[in-house]
Amino acid sequence: MKRMQIVVLALGLVAGLTLLAGCGSSKSHGEEGTLTLIEPANAGTLTPIGNTGKGFAPGSGATISFPLQNSGKTTVGELKAVCFATQPSSGEGLEGTCNGTVIAPGGTFALSAGSKEIFTEAGVTGAITGGTGKYNGALGSFTSKPMSGNSGASILTFNYILP
Repeated sequence: MKRMQIVVLALGLVAGLTLLAGCGSSKSHGEEGTLTLIEPANAGTLTPIGNTGKGFAPGSGATISFPLQNSGKTTVGELKAVCFATQPSSGEGLEGTCNGTVIAPGGTFALSAGSKEIFTEAGVTGAITGGTGKYNGALGSFTSKPMSGNSGASILTFNYILP
């Protein structure tokens, strides 16, 4: 009987160590990646919120919805965001914060950005604060920069790491 208990204990220990060795490991753990998408010119909507008149007053802002394309100009996703001014903003720019979601091939990214110059020619830089699907739990940064040639299109680059 004692020998049987030792065998069962040994088998249980081997099984437990085997399971423990596999915990937390996956093919994507710690994986870093870059995804580049194109926001085509004049293809989306920017809808004002509140009294925007000339510039943005604190509390006013805009909702954003733009299709996103791959390098072959096929629509593969969408950017959806809401932005609010936190300070009086003049002209086209917005001094404030934006939160949004990018629906990308294989999943989504949760985004956050704050700046003195959102909606300007300079582009936007912000944080990836999460993700789903292929990008589950992603963290990192993103940039949106106007494409060269003054076409009105922008390049969005997502640099992410998976937990």
